[in-house]
Amino acid sequence: MPATSSHDIIEKPVISSGIDLPFPPNSASPEQPLEDIPTQIRLNDQKHTHAVEDFKNAIGKQLLYGCLIAIAVFALLDACCNIESPMFTSAFEVAKIVATTVLGYLFGSKSKS
Repeated sequence: MPATSSHDIIEKPVISSGIDLPFPPNSASPEQPLEDIPTQIRLNDQKHTHAVEDFKNAIGKQLLYGCLIAIAVFALLDACCNIESPMFTSAFEVAKIVATTVLGYLFGSKSKS
């Protein structure tokens, strides 16, 4: 049987009551005081919300640019080839509707606070 030193024995804390109590104030990490945790949570939530809004705006801009390019291509094809196809006209209308909707979203969405 190996010999145990005083360092190998870990003393368990004594349970004095059956009620859970918060940790004492000195247990907070030195770089982040206990009072700043709710503030940090709010700031992290706000950063996440801004990141999501930035992502939506970036996707909206890409979609808008794609629709504008499609509208320009359709207009050039119509001017050069004089296409009288109902499918061509429908595709042009869809590109216009999507571009208008994306513009409405980008200008109508609430700004960051």
